[in-house]
Amino acid sequence: RLPASAKAGMPPGSLVHVGEVKTDRPTITLVAFDATGVDEQCFAGIEESRRYRPGRGTLWLNVYGLQDPEIMAEIGRRFRLHPLVLEDILNTGQRPKVDDYGEYLFIVMRTVEFDTENIDVTTEQISMVVCSKSSCSRFRSARPACSIRCATGCAATRAAFANSATTTSRIL
Repeated sequence: RLPASAKAGMPPGSLVHVGEVKTDRPTITLVAFDATGVDEQCFAGIEESRRYRPGRGTLWLNVYGLQDPEIMAEIGRRFRLHPLVLEDILNTGQRPKVDDYGEYLFIVMRTVEFDTENIDVTTEQISMVVCSKSSCSRFRSARPACSIRCATGCAATRAAFANSATTTSRIL
């Protein structure tokens, strides 16, 4: 776990992961969907993702494991995300908030889990970037029990996920 003090003296927007490392390596999953279908592609790394061209109109990008700042830097370049958004995603101690960046919304929320065996409560930051009508991204330290595929996989729900605003509200 890298403490927040490790960023002391760095300029704003510096990409340094602050928080607990919860996965061995980051996982990137791209879900491309529209009213007619859903395609899901998992990438072993950022290099592999550069060759992929989605064939559907709406994109949902999941990144699990935030310990590699270069992945966030590449996502920031591709989606034209503000450096402070990337910095806030990598600093997993953020307070819940919604910031309007004009072209997209940046949402930070926290999940709460209760471990009945150890009688312990833990929280985890989930950051989301909701862009126009064609793309969304979700970033978290560890993989959840249910992925976006659960929400978009069956034929009966595909039409309801026709744009990113609808998808975001259903995931929340």
